[in-house]
Amino acid sequence: MGGVLSLNSIFANMIIKGPSFFLPNIEYFSKLQNAEKFVLDLNIKYTKQSFANRCYINGPHKIERLNVPIFKGSKYQRFSEVEISYVENWRQRNWRTIENCYRKAPFFEFYEPYFREILLESHHEKLYLLNNDILSLCLKLLQWNTTICHEISDIDHSFDIDYKKERKFSDDFTSKSYLQNFGNEFVPNLSIIDLLFCKGPESGGILNKSNPN
Repeated sequence: MGGVLSLNSIFANMIIKGPSFFLPNIEYFSKLQNAEKFVLDLNIKYTKQSFANRCYINGPHKIERLNVPIFKGSKYQRFSEVEISYVENWRQRNWRTIENCYRKAPFFEFYEPYFREILLESHHEKLYLLNNDILSLCLKLLQWNTTICHEISDIDHSFDIDYKKERKFSDDFTSKSYLQNFGNEFVPNLSIIDLLFCKGPESGGILNKSNPN
Protein backbone atom coordinates (compact mmCIF):
# COMPACT_ATOMS: atom_id res chain seq x y z
CA MET A 1 0.00 0.00 0.00
CA GLY A 2 1.36 3.38 -0.96
CA GLY A 3 1.67 6.26 1.46
CA VAL A 4 3.69 9.24 2.52
CA LEU A 5 7.04 8.45 4.07
CA SER A 6 7.54 9.89 7.54
CA LEU A 7 10.46 12.17 8.28
CA ASN A 8 11.90 9.43 10.48
CA SER A 9 11.90 7.04 7.53
CA ILE A 10 13.50 9.59 5.23
CA PHE A 11 16.26 10.69 7.61
CA ALA A 12 16.93 7.40 9.42
CA ASN A 13 20.62 6.47 9.20
CA MET A 14 21.35 9.52 7.08
CA ILE A 15 24.31 11.87 7.28
CA ILE A 16 23.00 15.37 7.93
CA LYS A 17 24.89 18.65 7.86
CA GLY A 18 23.94 21.77 9.81
CA PRO A 19 25.13 24.77 11.86
CA SER A 20 26.51 24.84 15.41
CA PHE A 21 24.15 26.41 17.97
CA PHE A 22 24.48 27.21 21.67
CA LEU A 23 21.91 25.18 23.67
CA PRO A 24 19.94 24.58 20.45
CA ASN A 25 16.19 24.99 20.15
CA ILE A 26 13.44 22.44 19.58
CA GLU A 27 13.38 22.80 15.79
CA TYR A 28 17.12 22.15 15.63
CA PHE A 29 16.82 18.81 17.43
CA SER A 30 13.76 17.75 15.47
CA LYS A 31 15.91 17.92 12.33
CA LEU A 32 18.54 15.64 13.87
CA GLN A 33 16.24 12.86 14.95
CA ASN A 34 17.37 9.40 13.77
CA ALA A 35 20.35 10.78 11.87
CA GLU A 36 23.32 8.41 11.99
CA LYS A 37 25.86 11.23 11.71
CA PHE A 38 25.58 14.98 12.12
CA VAL A 39 28.24 17.06 10.41
CA LEU A 40 28.72 20.48 11.99
CA ASP A 41 29.51 23.16 9.43
CA LEU A 42 32.41 25.06 11.01
CA ASN A 43 33.59 26.75 7.83
CA ILE A 44 30.62 29.08 7.51
CA LYS A 45 30.99 32.76 8.36
CA TYR A 46 30.20 33.53 11.99
CA THR A 47 26.97 35.48 12.37
CA LYS A 48 26.69 37.96 15.24
CA GLN A 49 23.63 38.15 17.50
CA SER A 50 22.44 34.71 16.47
CA PHE A 51 21.71 31.23 17.80
CA ALA A 52 25.43 30.53 17.42
CA ASN A 53 26.09 31.98 20.87
CA ARG A 54 22.63 32.66 22.37
CA CYS A 55 19.45 30.83 23.30
CA TYR A 56 16.09 31.47 24.95
CA ILE A 57 14.55 29.88 28.04
CA ASN A 58 11.26 30.27 29.91
CA GLY A 59 11.40 32.49 33.00
CA PRO A 60 8.76 33.19 35.68
CA HIS A 61 8.02 36.66 34.30
CA LYS A 62 9.51 36.77 30.81
CA ILE A 63 11.53 34.86 28.23
CA GLU A 64 15.18 34.97 29.26
CA ARG A 65 18.11 35.09 26.86
CA LEU A 66 21.40 33.34 27.63
CA ASN A 67 24.45 34.65 25.84
CA VAL A 68 28.09 33.63 25.41
CA PRO A 69 30.33 36.68 24.78
CA ILE A 70 33.05 36.30 22.19
CA PHE A 71 36.20 38.17 21.19
CA LYS A 72 35.78 40.42 18.20
CA GLY A 73 37.28 38.81 15.11
CA SER A 74 37.59 39.70 11.46
CA LYS A 75 34.56 40.54 9.35
CA TYR A 76 34.85 37.19 7.57
CA GLN A 77 35.71 35.08 10.62
CA ARG A 78 34.90 31.40 10.22
CA PHE A 79 32.91 29.69 12.94
CA SER A 80 35.84 27.43 13.82
CA GLU A 81 37.91 30.54 14.67
CA VAL A 82 35.49 32.17 17.11
CA GLU A 83 36.96 32.49 20.62
CA ILE A 84 34.97 32.86 23.84
CA SER A 85 35.64 35.89 26.06
CA TYR A 86 35.85 35.40 29.83
CA VAL A 87 36.24 39.08 30.65
CA GLU A 88 32.61 39.01 31.84
CA ASN A 89 31.33 36.61 34.48
CA TRP A 90 28.87 35.17 31.97
CA ARG A 91 29.03 31.53 33.13
CA GLN A 92 27.83 32.39 36.63
CA ARG A 93 25.21 34.79 35.26
CA ASN A 94 23.82 32.22 32.81
CA TRP A 95 23.79 29.45 35.39
CA ARG A 96 22.03 31.62 37.95
CA THR A 97 19.35 32.39 35.35
CA ILE A 98 18.93 28.69 34.53
CA GLU A 99 18.55 27.84 38.22
CA ASN A 100 15.98 30.59 38.75
CA CYS A 101 13.98 29.34 35.78
CA TYR A 102 14.15 25.58 36.29
CA ARG A 103 15.12 24.57 39.81
CA LYS A 104 11.48 23.57 40.47
CA ALA A 105 11.07 21.82 37.11
CA PRO A 106 10.34 18.06 37.44
CA PHE A 107 13.63 16.83 35.99
CA PHE A 108 16.06 19.63 36.85
CA GLU A 109 17.73 17.73 39.70
CA PHE A 110 18.39 14.73 37.45
CA TYR A 111 20.06 16.68 34.62
CA GLU A 112 21.51 19.62 36.56
CA PRO A 113 24.94 18.06 37.34
CA TYR A 114 25.64 17.34 33.66
CA PHE A 115 24.80 20.84 32.46
CA ARG A 116 26.53 22.45 35.44
CA GLU A 117 29.80 20.76 34.52
CA ILE A 118 29.74 22.11 30.98
CA LEU A 119 28.13 25.51 31.46
CA LEU A 120 29.62 26.57 34.78
CA GLU A 121 32.72 24.53 35.58
CA SER A 122 34.37 23.90 32.20
CA HIS A 123 36.54 26.35 30.27
CA HIS A 124 36.29 26.28 26.46
CA GLU A 125 38.57 28.41 24.34
CA LYS A 126 36.51 28.13 21.16
CA LEU A 127 32.75 28.56 20.82
CA TYR A 128 32.33 25.45 18.68
CA LEU A 129 33.96 23.31 21.40
CA LEU A 130 31.43 24.53 23.96
CA ASN A 131 28.57 23.94 21.54
CA ASN A 132 29.92 20.47 20.72
CA ASP A 133 29.97 19.42 24.37
CA ILE A 134 26.44 20.70 24.91
CA LEU A 135 25.16 18.94 21.79
CA SER A 136 26.84 15.66 22.77
CA LEU A 137 25.26 15.82 26.23
CA CYS A 138 21.80 16.55 24.88
CA LEU A 139 22.00 13.69 22.40
CA LYS A 140 23.04 11.40 25.25
CA LEU A 141 20.17 12.52 27.48
CA LEU A 142 17.75 12.02 24.59
CA GLN A 143 19.28 8.55 24.09
CA TRP A 144 19.97 9.24 20.43
CA ASN A 145 22.84 7.41 18.77
CA THR A 146 23.94 10.29 16.56
CA THR A 147 27.67 10.75 15.94
CA ILE A 148 28.94 14.33 15.69
CA CYS A 149 31.48 14.95 12.91
CA HIS A 150 33.28 18.01 11.60
CA GLU A 151 34.32 16.82 8.16
CA ILE A 152 32.88 14.11 5.93
CA SER A 153 32.59 13.81 2.17
CA ASP A 154 29.18 12.23 1.66
CA ILE A 155 26.24 14.31 2.88
CA ASP A 156 22.68 13.05 2.41
CA HIS A 157 20.89 16.14 3.63
CA SER A 158 21.66 19.65 4.89
CA PHE A 159 19.45 21.90 6.94
CA ASP A 160 19.57 25.57 7.77
CA ILE A 161 17.74 27.58 10.41
CA ASP A 162 17.67 31.34 10.18
CA TYR A 163 20.30 32.45 12.66
CA LYS A 164 18.30 35.53 13.68
CA LYS A 165 14.69 34.35 13.80
CA GLU A 166 14.86 34.07 17.59
CA ARG A 167 11.95 31.82 18.66
CA LYS A 168 10.12 31.75 15.31
CA PHE A 169 9.85 28.45 13.48
CA SER A 170 10.71 27.82 9.86
CA ASP A 171 7.68 27.86 7.60
CA ASP A 172 7.69 24.06 7.26
CA PHE A 173 7.82 23.33 11.00
CA THR A 174 5.15 22.62 13.60
CA SER A 175 5.76 22.05 17.30
CA LYS A 176 4.13 19.63 19.72
CA SER A 177 3.22 21.53 22.88
CA TYR A 178 4.13 20.28 26.37
CA LEU A 179 3.57 21.44 29.95
CA GLN A 180 6.15 24.10 30.77
CA ASN A 181 7.33 25.42 34.11
CA PHE A 182 5.65 28.82 33.89
CA GLY A 183 2.55 30.32 32.34
CA ASN A 184 -0.64 28.91 30.89
CA GLU A 185 0.25 29.56 27.25
CA PHE A 186 2.79 27.33 25.53
CA VAL A 187 5.96 29.16 24.43
CA PRO A 188 7.38 27.41 21.34
CA ASN A 189 10.92 26.77 20.18
CA LEU A 190 12.85 27.47 23.35
CA SER A 191 16.20 25.86 24.12
CA ILE A 192 16.22 22.08 24.41
CA ILE A 193 16.87 22.44 28.15
CA ASP A 194 13.31 23.74 28.60
CA LEU A 195 12.00 20.45 27.20
CA LEU A 196 14.51 18.25 29.05
CA PHE A 197 13.99 19.88 32.44
CA CYS A 198 10.20 19.84 32.07
CA LYS A 199 9.58 16.46 30.44
CA GLY A 200 12.70 14.36 31.01
CA PRO A 201 12.50 10.91 29.32
CA GLU A 202 9.40 12.01 27.40
CA SER A 203 11.42 14.61 25.48
CA GLY A 204 12.30 12.30 22.60
CA GLY A 205 8.66 11.44 21.98
CA ILE A 206 7.68 15.10 21.96
CA LEU A 207 10.41 15.86 19.44
CA ASN A 208 9.16 12.98 17.33
CA LYS A 209 5.79 14.77 17.12
CA SER A 210 7.45 18.11 16.38
CA ASN A 211 9.00 17.19 13.07
CA PRO A 212 8.87 19.39 9.96
CA ASN A 213 5.78 18.83 7.83
